[in-house]
Amino acid sequence: MSNNLNSPSSLNSLEVCPKQAQLRRRIERESLSFHQLLYRGVEFGVQSESDDPGKAASDEVLRLCWSRPIETEQSDLLGMAEHVAALAELIVWCLRTGPAWKHPDPLALGSEIWHPACWSIPGGLRRVALVDHWSDRRALQEARDWQTLEGALYGLPVTILAVVLGPMRNGRRHGPLTKGWLHPRNGELRFQKRDGSGFDGNWESVWRESYDGSREDWIEAMNEDGLMAETFVVHSAIEFDARESEKVREVALSKLAQVAASGIEATRNLSRCFDAVRACEYRFPCAYLQEPTELNGFVNISRPGAPPHFAR
Repeated sequence: MSNNLNSPSSLNSLEVCPKQAQLRRRIERESLSFHQLLYRGVEFGVQSESDDPGKAASDEVLRLCWSRPIETEQSDLLGMAEHVAALAELIVWCLRTGPAWKHPDPLALGSEIWHPACWSIPGGLRRVALVDHWSDRRALQEARDWQTLEGALYGLPVTILAVVLGPMRNGRRHGPLTKGWLHPRNGELRFQKRDGSGFDGNWESVWRESYDGSREDWIEAMNEDGLMAETFVVHSAIEFDARESEKVREVALSKLAQVAASGIEATRNLSRCFDAVRACEYRFPCAYLQEPTELNGFVNISRPGAPPHFAR
């Protein structure tokens, strides 16, 4: 999916700030965040034709780290790159159980062309949400995201694949996909006790990127501790009847018209610039009524990138 096209990212942005939606169609920060790196690596891997799509995802993260500035407070940039690369590899290795994923064809929507973010599956669509936790409330939030609502535009049900990453602390994700515990004597990899509690004492923590075993060993250990179902959550397919599909289509057309008509003078929702959950990537200098340009850390969008749907 490309940020400068009519797509879910355009409408998600519009509902936050018209100026953000206008900017996202043509420009992005040159520096990439942890979340952008991970999304781009995962998106690259699931559609890779490589014999090892997980490794392809990891390599893409490392390529981006070499070619773009990284937005992080960590001083260990190599450690961060290896952490994100290892996480992307594991996610894609688990998700890609068949051939390369493909997007459905772009869709004519009035006089506009809609460029989808979802992936095609027989009889429907699927999307991936990388989240720090999963709950009923989060499920409702994801169901109203435009990456899900685009199923109404295609007249197809959407299955949400939620990958639970765990909380972010000190520049790293803390969850079973990234961190485990090694037995002090036999080196057995575990994640939690049978009662669900953690380990202490002489157990040694280990990050996925530092683990000597294979990814297969890591996933097998997660499975033995009963963590796969709560880490890779398959949300029941969301269906849209004819009436709801027509209403969603009307809303999408209206919002796309707003994005197209707003131009460079689009309204700024200044109170949302420094939102505690999802701060706008254009906040410097846009919050101070200046235009983001190549002179202040932005680049023109020239190739597909991950949607601005950041894990949190």
